[in-house]
Amino acid sequence: MKKICTIEKLLGFSARSRKLLMGAEAVRIGINKGVVKIIVLDPQAGPSTREGIEALGQRRKIPVIYYKGENPLDRVVGKPNCKYVGITDPGFAKSIIQSSGLEVKHP
Repeated sequence: MKKICTIEKLLGFSARSRKLLMGAEAVRIGINKGVVKIIVLDPQAGPSTREGIEALGQRRKIPVIYYKGENPLDRVVGKPNCKYVGITDPGFAKSIIQSSGLEVKHP
């Protein structure tokens, strides 16, 4: 089994378990409240989106992970045009970080 598929399964399962936040406003509120453990960012997000999320992650000391998968991020989590998600569960966050094939940008 490819490790990329594992990442997709983890993200899909966390979405179904409601252990991630989708949408710009929900993720930003979750970051400010301290419930987001990691941010998964689609590399096809616009430059201003990437810079804004990276800066917010750095300020709050939240790792930003660049998603690399066979399917687009929005398709995996089930929300059209979703460019980043915030993982709220520490177990899912740890599993995603430990998976290979992802770039992690630590604050």
